[in-house]
Amino acid sequence: MNKRERYQGGITASWKNDKENSTDVKKRVKDVPLSADDGQVLRALKEYNCSILKHFRERLRFENKITDCQTGDRIVICDGPLTMAIPKSIPVGKYRATILYRCQQNDNIKYNKCMEVGHKTRDCQNEWKCRSCEESGHRQNECIIDLSSNHDHEQESSSVHDEAEENEDSEATQPPVDTIPNTATLTTCIESELQQSQSILTELVTSNSKLHNDIPQAARPRIKPARRENNKPVHTPIKIPKQKLRSTTNH
Repeated sequence: MNKRERYQGGITASWKNDKENSTDVKKRVKDVPLSADDGQVLRALKEYNCSILKHFRERLRFENKITDCQTGDRIVICDGPLTMAIPKSIPVGKYRATILYRCQQNDNIKYNKCMEVGHKTRDCQNEWKCRSCEESGHRQNECIIDLSSNHDHEQESSSVHDEAEENEDSEATQPPVDTIPNTATLTTCIESELQQSQSILTELVTSNSKLHNDIPQAARPRIKPARRENNKPVHTPIKIPKQKLRSTTNH
């Protein structure tokens, strides 16, 4: 066994080098943005029978010191040895992640350019192959079939929506057949209602006049005329003639 010994305060301490003897596999997950949840990455790795021990986000090192800046890579420690070989590129949610680990089998890896096995991208002399339609000659972002299918789907959905709106508008503007009234019947109904209202008014007037005549004059309430208000003020000063005032002063 590979052991190291160190003398500390009269005590000999020994430990085993875990990095050399451990069977754990360290995997690096790239090309997944920080906004994506780490659970998506773990679920994608569990599909390949990975027993995950721990995981964390890698932080940038500067002058042998760890900073708070994240590089975007996820470090996943799995229990080894692996039962299944993990491809270099796997789908993680709506992204496509790159998986790197030691002793990775590169002979079964499909490279991004031509999606074929047996060579690397830098040595590839084939044309680009689309991942969506799997046809060579263009990339995935230049695929016309994918765009046309999406455009046709949008047109179909918009046409169905427009037809539904037109049907709703036509049904709202057109009244049902049973509720359309005839003009002749409408005028006769209005005339009959007017005659009934006039007859009711005449009956009320005649009944009120009869009641007024039946009441004797002694029982009728007397109406007193309203009093006129004097325009003079209540407290008016009394004016004394000047001659009388002089006579009183002489005496």
